[in-house]
Amino acid sequence: MTNIIQKALTTSGYYDIEPTVSNLIECYLDYADAYGGDIDDIREDIQNGDITVNQMCNALIRCN
Repeated sequence: MTNIIQKALTTSGYYDIEPTVSNLIECYLDYADAYGGDIDDIREDIQNGDITVNQMCNALIRCN
């Protein structure tokens, strides 16, 4: 799991960040905010499991 998180973070320009789930979430929220996403709704979806770690990683890798 660490490898895909590292790839997502690096691809997104977060080079010196430890590949943890919490750092991935912050990166994902930064990108969602930049694209006009509702951060509160997205954060809730992450907490509820509606958005998974793999989905966040894949989205970040694809959009960069």
